[in-house]
Amino acid sequence: MIVVFLIVTITLFLVSRWLAQSTLSPIKSVVRQMQLIKSTNLHLRVDEGKGKDEITELASNFNRLLEHLENAFELQRTYVANASHELRTPITSIIGEVELALNKERSPEETKKRCNWC
Repeated sequence: MIVVFLIVTITLFLVSRWLAQSTLSPIKSVVRQMQLIKSTNLHLRVDEGKGKDEITELASNFNRLLEHLENAFELQRTYVANASHELRTPITSIIGEVELALNKERSPEETKKRCNWC
């Protein structure tokens, strides 16, 4: 009697474990795919599957979030590149003027004549 009880208990444990693993495998798959996505590869997306369940909805929402993040990162990159260019141009011009002024000998009167803010 105890042997039958142990066999049934062990069998139920193994079957329930197998069912739990097979039921949770789609969630584990989505989590594994999510863990692969970093800021350097926001173009990757999570496989949404073909079902109409909560996991598919979660994956779909996550993919939309990734799309928004990817757009935001691209806008940030563009802004930084444009700002860098806009700052570099006047600074280069100022450096050129300063180098020219330092290389050329001028009298104090000529310097005051050329200086607008003196």
